[in-house]
Amino acid sequence: MSSSNPFPALETLRFEDMKEWKEWNICGCEFRLLRELSIVNCPELLGKLPSHLPSLQTLEIRECYGLVVSFQNLPIISHFEIQGCRKVELGRGFSAANFLMVSKVESFLFRPKELMQGLRKLKSLTVGNNSFYPLSCPKWVLFEGIAKHGKLLHKGVADSGIKILEFCCCEGLEKLPPWIHSFKSLRKLSIENCPRLISLPDAVIYKSLCLEELKIFECDSLISIGRHQLPTTLRRLEILSCHGLQRLLDVREACSSSRFTDKESISCDANSSNLQHLRIDWCPSVTFLGALPASLKVLAFNCNIHDNVSVKLESIAERFDNNTSLESIEIVGAPYLKSLPENLHMLTNLLRIWIHCCEKLEALPDSMHNLTSLQELTITNCPNVVSFPQGGLPTTHLKKIIVESCEKLEALPDNMHNLTSLEVLAMQDCPGIMSFPEEGFPTNLKSLSIYEVEICTPLFNWGLHRLTSLENLSVAGGCPGIVSFPQDEVDTKLSNSLTSLTIEGFQDLKYLSSKGFQSLTSLEYLVIKSCPKLASFPKNGLPSSLLSLYIYNCPQLEQKCLKCKGQELLELARIPKVKITDNNLKELKLDYVFS
Repeated sequence: MSSSNPFPALETLRFEDMKEWKEWNICGCEFRLLRELSIVNCPELLGKLPSHLPSLQTLEIRECYGLVVSFQNLPIISHFEIQGCRKVELGRGFSAANFLMVSKVESFLFRPKELMQGLRKLKSLTVGNNSFYPLSCPKWVLFEGIAKHGKLLHKGVADSGIKILEFCCCEGLEKLPPWIHSFKSLRKLSIENCPRLISLPDAVIYKSLCLEELKIFECDSLISIGRHQLPTTLRRLEILSCHGLQRLLDVREACSSSRFTDKESISCDANSSNLQHLRIDWCPSVTFLGALPASLKVLAFNCNIHDNVSVKLESIAERFDNNTSLESIEIVGAPYLKSLPENLHMLTNLLRIWIHCCEKLEALPDSMHNLTSLQELTITNCPNVVSFPQGGLPTTHLKKIIVESCEKLEALPDNMHNLTSLEVLAMQDCPGIMSFPEEGFPTNLKSLSIYEVEICTPLFNWGLHRLTSLENLSVAGGCPGIVSFPQDEVDTKLSNSLTSLTIEGFQDLKYLSSKGFQSLTSLEYLVIKSCPKLASFPKNGLPSSLLSLYIYNCPQLEQKCLKCKGQELLELARIPKVKITDNNLKELKLDYVFS
């Protein structure tokens, strides 16, 4: 370069995906006005960065594993993010920082006094390591510094503005440091992949004044979390992939503990909690959930890991006495769950129930018709559920019912026609359902999907013509002897509100009825699958509104399309999207036909 100091006015500098870049010659370069520096995915880059950057506000270094990041003074830095480099050295001058993330580094060096001063305006702090250096990675100097200067750090962060704190991949972390509760503004705490973490020490985060969200992920040594270990301000608790966790929200453990005094005012009352969202995912050892807080709105338990894992949880709660705030229950992968609490009807604000892969569940509580706020009910892969509650389902607000892979389920609810708010009904793989209710479906249905259900009721008795709001209709299998769709012999018509139609697995279907299709003036999406005898479209043609046509594994119809000419060819050509696929998933090209 002709100038010893190129780009003197540069404010933004970014390097990305320079895989072969090995050296940055920074001799004589001064970037006094540089505000943003980003180096991403330059794995061969070695050496150091420019050290004098007085105007730098944002620094981002990611996936640069040979780079050394060393700064003694960044007076106005606000965003400091390092994810993947060889070494990080920090000195003083971080008083303006509000975001600090350091991870995937071989070593992290700092001066405790200087870093302490930088914490005062910090809003988000992430510290940790990962397995990129599995053999040579030493203990983080950060934690050694905290151990040596704990009192100093404790004193210095009392007025810190940190709102987000994350511990990531800290293999040596056995307990949370006692200075956490000194973060008076802390809102979110995340502990991820800390395999030696045994428990949340008493009162470490309980005394937090503002903590609202706690996430614990991949901490396999964690056995229990008592109610007394969580602050009353906590609103969201997520625990994921903690394979050793057995007990959660154990009130009795707190009440019997001698580690607390009356002065600490630690309550065993479930009503003292403000927890609203509780999610437990992939924790196969959980056997006890404790008393659910009265404030809880969402309960999600998902342990559907793989077939050889047996989750022992038999009950999500003994009773729902004070849980009037609960709006959503999601239970996935609890093979030992036998029943839901009989007083489920106490949940007057419950909006959603989703139950999946609960092999021993046989019935739903009879009082479910009292759940006047319920809007969605989903039951899938529950092979022993025999029937819906005798009292039926709530009729006021229920909008969606999905039933799938319930082999022993014998019938739909008796009061199905009274579900005046029902918009979506989907059934799949329920061979025990042999007929539909005599009164038919609710007339306000917008979507009806019936897959692999051995219905004996003739298709023309389904009352589809009465569903004047129906927009989506999917029918697959279970209709032997049907030659035409809809059936010409009974002059059955479909609603002109239909925009999407899927016909699948009609083994005897030979043609599509002109009378039935002439009323489909709004149809935009038509799918025809696995109808081996179907050889033609309606005589009067497909609806002019059609935008997409998909034909799969219908050999006679496929050949018809490939050989079509004249008016039939023009009719296919006017459809914006036509896709024809054979049984071998080979797409048959029509481009040459339309050319």
